[in-house]
Amino acid sequence: QEGEDGAQQPHDAALTDPRKRTIDRLRLDYGARWLVADTAAGPVSPELARFATTRFSRGTVTVYELR
Repeated sequence: QEGEDGAQQPHDAALTDPRKRTIDRLRLDYGARWLVADTAAGPVSPELARFATTRFSRGTVTVYELR
């Protein structure tokens, strides 16, 4: 999903192109501690494993705890 300026929203960016600044923004600006991903809704980068731990997975849904 894109914002008004055409940029990806932080949650989507964290899933598809995770970077330290994006994860930090989710944690600090939004108070996020968890991410929920559904591969039926879109791709999830394997790089997310650098910033989050898988806590639950069933079918196409995975719940990650941010580190």
